[in-house]
Amino acid sequence: MQKLVSFILACLLCVGLVCVGSPAHAEDLIGLKVCAEVPAFQERMNDRLSALEAKLAAAKPGSAQLAVVEKQLSDTSRRFEAYSKLLCGEEGLPHLITDGRLNHAGEFLIPGLAFLYLAGWLGWAGRSYLIAVRASDSPELKESTIDVPLALQSFVSALAWPVVAFKEIASGEIAVPDKAVPISPR
Repeated sequence: MQKLVSFILACLLCVGLVCVGSPAHAEDLIGLKVCAEVPAFQERMNDRLSALEAKLAAAKPGSAQLAVVEKQLSDTSRRFEAYSKLLCGEEGLPHLITDGRLNHAGEFLIPGLAFLYLAGWLGWAGRSYLIAVRASDSPELKESTIDVPLALQSFVSALAWPVVAFKEIASGEIAVPDKAVPISPR
């Protein structure tokens, strides 16, 4: 029962459903505005784009430098176009809003969850590999010299790590008895 309550509380905190009263808007609290409306942001954008356009004019036609500067100009204008939809302070720099509102999910929530999934995937794959190697005839050798087919199998099977981890936590399979944990004799 205690595990279930803890799990439900953790889920509520992660999803951001624990709210008291009406949520405050960042624009109301700290005076953020859409970046396209902030003069300092426009000045930063114009300065950066004009510097790249000057480099573009100075580059020789058909040169490798021209292609690099054109790519930088395209990337920079695309980046400033994306940033213009975010919220900026008076200094003209975009601010990430992490208050749990879904209209700002692309700023922090989605990349954060993607990072956690990928980090968990890598960790679970490593854990699966070490557990599989432990049962082999030469575990020390396979820890220092990677068994590539087994490692690839571990990586593919670890794609569903959240489901498998939840199953192991719920069943208690993830924990080992205290007597199985070696203790250093100091």
